[in-house]
Amino acid sequence: MNRLDTIDALRGLAAVAVLLYHSREVLWIGIRETYNQYGFGLNLNGWLGYATIPFNYGYLGVTLFFILSGYCIHRRGAKTLTAPEEKDRDLNWWTFAKRRFIRIYPTYVAALIFAATVDYWLLDRSLAQSTTIDLSWPTFFINLISLQGYLAPQYSSNGVFWTLAIEMHLYAAYPILFYLSKRFGPEAVLCITFITSLTYGLLDSFIGLDAGFVFRSIRGPVFLPYWFTWALGFYIAEIEAKRTSVRWSQNWLKIVVASIFTSILIGFFKATLVSEIFASIALACIFERLLRVKSFGVATTYAITALAWIGTFSYTLYAFHSPMLKIADAIIGHRFVSIIPVFFVSAIIVICSWLMFFAIERWSIIQSLNVNSNQPKAHAI
Repeated sequence: MNRLDTIDALRGLAAVAVLLYHSREVLWIGIRETYNQYGFGLNLNGWLGYATIPFNYGYLGVTLFFILSGYCIHRRGAKTLTAPEEKDRDLNWWTFAKRRFIRIYPTYVAALIFAATVDYWLLDRSLAQSTTIDLSWPTFFINLISLQGYLAPQYSSNGVFWTLAIEMHLYAAYPILFYLSKRFGPEAVLCITFITSLTYGLLDSFIGLDAGFVFRSIRGPVFLPYWFTWALGFYIAEIEAKRTSVRWSQNWLKIVVASIFTSILIGFFKATLVSEIFASIALACIFERLLRVKSFGVATTYAITALAWIGTFSYTLYAFHSPMLKIADAIIGHRFVSIIPVFFVSAIIVICSWLMFFAIERWSIIQSLNVNSNQPKAHAI
C-alpha cells in the first residue's frame, strides 16, 4: 500500500502543479507586475508572489503524468513477461483496449461537453473570442477519436485536451514497446524511444516539425517526443518486476542533478521538447527512488495522504480545471494583486473536482476493473 499511496500522491502532486501553473496565469497579476508594484520592499504580497516562482515549472506535472502512466499501464504486462508460466504469452490486447476505453472516455466526453458549455456561456457574456474557439460538431467528433491537431483543431478552449490525445496515442503504441521488451529486453525500449524522442525534438527545434500541423493547438499532435518519457515509467515497471537491474540506483542523485542542469541549459536555446526529455529523466529517477522508501516521517506521511487523496481524482481535476478557472475569472472580473486568493480559488476547484469525481470517474474506475479477464487485477490507475 505504501507504493500505491506514493503513486497516488505523485499523481496528486502533478495535478496540483498543473492547476497552480494555470491559476497563477489566469487569476494573478504575475511576477513582473508584482515587482513593478512592490519591488523588493518589505511587503507580504510581494514576497508571497515571489515565493511562487517554482510554479512557473508546473507544466512538468504533465511530464510526471506521462511517466506515471507508463509505469501503471505496464505493471501488469511486466509481471506477465516475468512469470515463468506466462513468459511466452502476450497480453490480451482487446481486454487492455476495453479497460482503457472505459477508464478514460466517460470523463473525457464529460470534459468536452463541460468545456463547450462554459465556452458558450462566456461567448453569451461576450467574454470570449469566438474566432479562437471551435465548437462545431465535426471538430467535436474528431476530438472524440483523439485526432485533433491532425484533422481538426482543438475542441473548445480547454487547453489540456492535447495531452489526453497524446495519452491515447501512447496507449496505441504500447504493444510496440511490449514486443520490443519481450524480444530484445527493457534496455532496448529505452534506447529506441530515447533516440526517437530526441531526434524528433531536435528536428522540431531546427525546422519546426510541430508548426507544420495547421490544426496544432498548444503542443503535439505527434506523440513521439513524449514516447521516451512514457517509456521511463515502462522501464521502472520492468525494474519492479525484476526483468532488469536498477542501472541508476547507486548514482541516482548525480543523474538527477546532471539531467536538471542539462534540461535548463537546453532550455536557454528554446529547444523545449529536448529540454523536457532530460527533465523527465530526473523525475523518473526520483519516482523510482520514492517507490523504494519503506516508511516516511510523520509530516511527510500527512502530506502524502493529502496528495494521495487528490491523486484519486487527479484525472477529473486535470480534465476540468481549465473551464473552472475560466468561470472563476469571469465571475471575479479582475486579476488578484495578492497570490493568496489564487490559492483559495484553486482549493475550491479541487473540491468541485472531487464532487465531480463521484459523478463520473469513480464509476468508470469500477467498470474498468470489472472487464472480464483471466489476468489478475491491478490498482486502478
